Amino acid sequence: MAVPPAERPHSEKRKLTVSERSVAMLTAALQDWLDARPAGQRRPTVSGVRVPGNGGLSSTSVLFEACWPGEDGSGSARRGAYVARMAPEESAVPVFPRYDLPAQFEVISRVAARCDIPLPALRWNEPDGGALGTPFFVMDQVDGRIPLDNPPYVFTGWLLEATPEERAVLQRASVAVLVKVHAIPDAAAVFPMLRPPRTGRTHCGTMWTSNATTTAGRWPTTASGCRSSSGALTGWRNTGRTSPGPTS
Repeated sequence: MAVPPAERPHSEKRKLTVSERSVAMLTAALQDWLDARPAGQRRPTVSGVRVPGNGGLSSTSVLFEACWPGEDGSGSARRGAYVARMAPEESAVPVFPRYDLPAQFEVISRVAARCDIPLPALRWNEPDGGALGTPFFVMDQVDGRIPLDNPPYVFTGWLLEATPEERAVLQRASVAVLVKVHAIPDAAAVFPMLRPPRTGRTHCGTMWTSNATTTAGRWPTTASGCRSSSGALTGWRNTGRTSPGPTS
């Protein structure tokens, strides 16, 4: 039984937003879920189930492969490598106060239909959860390198070690993606699910208050008034520099 985050000792070091579901449980759940997909396909085999520990930590990402035998029992099997995205358990220290996986699926679908930015192909959407106990959707795996989340990429990893020229390439490509997304016509009508609630507060202000409330019961307050999950970054905040800087 998982211990509620507010009751965990302040000295306990934990990974952020990493699912505590076992690989065996996830494998069985994914196998059962694919078995129950619409008829017309032979029973698939799920393999290679794993949860990355240093990237994609805003949600729980489960990587897996699946293989469907040929319809005639021959060797012409169909294979695919996929990612199931789901909300993390409360015990895994979620980044956000609320996860709307069906809305994420819909946003990716609508962006993909309106511009040519690189996006993984969406495969299945399960807004009711069921097999995995929480809403989730499945998309193709895409090979490549990503900046680390755990530990943060500003402290270690290939991006920190990249040359200024290599970082400039990444910066230009990232800005180009943002430009294309913001050029989608009539965005307010296309993405109504992204409109913030009418609270009179900005989205950033709402997130700041929510995160401050959420972390208050989990992490100890330091002498500077900041909160730290491990003590390693006490009194500091990720500012994009290669070394910590004081909070504002």
